[in-house]
Amino acid sequence: IQAHHLTPNSILYISIFVHLCEAYIGIEPHFNLFQHLFHLKPLPRDTEINVVSGAGLQLRQGVKLKYIP
Repeated sequence: IQAHHLTPNSILYISIFVHLCEAYIGIEPHFNLFQHLFHLKPLPRDTEINVVSGAGLQLRQGVKLKYIP
């Protein structure tokens, strides 16, 4: 996946995560932590992936209380 495949909200989630890690936690952004919090959802549907398509990031179920309230 490349940056132009992501939705605008996905880019926002990535930038918020990077800011959270660097400014509040005091660590470099860690990909394993990002994978623990988010998953990639193909767009428009999981069952039919088009040649020209996209993807969006979503919080995983059950981690909403662990992330920024």
